[in-house]
Amino acid sequence: MKRIILSLLFCTIFGNLIAQNVVPKQGAVGLGTFTPESHLNLQLHQKDNYGGEEFLKATTEGFPDKMELINISGGDDFIPALVGNKDNKNATPNPHLSREALVLLGNIDDSHDFEGNNAPIMSFVAAKNWIHNIQLQERVSYRPLFNWKNGYDSPKMTMLANGYLGIGTMRPTEQLHTTQGVRFEGLREGKVQYMLGVDENGTVWRVPLDKLVNTSKSENEAAEQPKTSLDQIRATLVREHATITYNLPTKFTDAQIFIYDLQGKQLKRFDLAPKSVQITLPAQSLKAGAYLYTLLVDGQEIATKKLILTE
Repeated sequence: MKRIILSLLFCTIFGNLIAQNVVPKQGAVGLGTFTPESHLNLQLHQKDNYGGEEFLKATTEGFPDKMELINISGGDDFIPALVGNKDNKNATPNPHLSREALVLLGNIDDSHDFEGNNAPIMSFVAAKNWIHNIQLQERVSYRPLFNWKNGYDSPKMTMLANGYLGIGTMRPTEQLHTTQGVRFEGLREGKVQYMLGVDENGTVWRVPLDKLVNTSKSENEAAEQPKTSLDQIRATLVREHATITYNLPTKFTDAQIFIYDLQGKQLKRFDLAPKSVQITLPAQSLKAGAYLYTLLVDGQEIATKKLILTE
């Protein structure tokens, strides 16, 4: 009787294993599936609504640390995550023994390290419509390419699909956008032709030294002059027109506003009359796109700002 019960129990356990795990003759291994689609196919049958389903765990005997391949999604979604876990909660804290939780390492030998070889050792690729061929893929148009986070909901660095990099912001508006200070060390000495200036929007521009406003005037002379400035475009930017407002000093010989393309080519010139405060730009003479406009008074560049014309 005992033999019959043990035989039935063995058949039941073995039957359950066979029902979920298979090793076909072709060499493809399926764990949790009858029809593996790759050399190793793992499939879980129990869904965790909070995420955290564990597909793979690697450990070293005698150490609590582990590497896991898990689904961090929860719900009806799948987001794979490779996790390195430093998990020795009972150990005495020791900064000399604390090491990385996870390392991604790309290694080459001397035959691949030579001058002129520009292939990167490691690449992080974001793509869409990928079909198992690194050459057959499409570029992402809208979604950010990556985030670096300190905690899941605290992004620290973001790169958009257009290559704009944001540090401290998820929505960079220039190729490099930082929300705090920038520090330089070890700069080389050289002949200076430009200085960097920052406008009210935080955008950095280069300013030729010979175009800097003369600040050596006396305080009394400066007080007699109203503040010379170039305001942002106030009208809605449309193809028909755009209005640029400005303030001019009481006494000056000549003043102009120039329109440039982003390569510095002059496209338009407007001579400004005394006591004038604005000009209307005939936008129909320019294509939709980005431009720069500069205010000059008596040959001195007062300000340069960006103009966007849309259809």
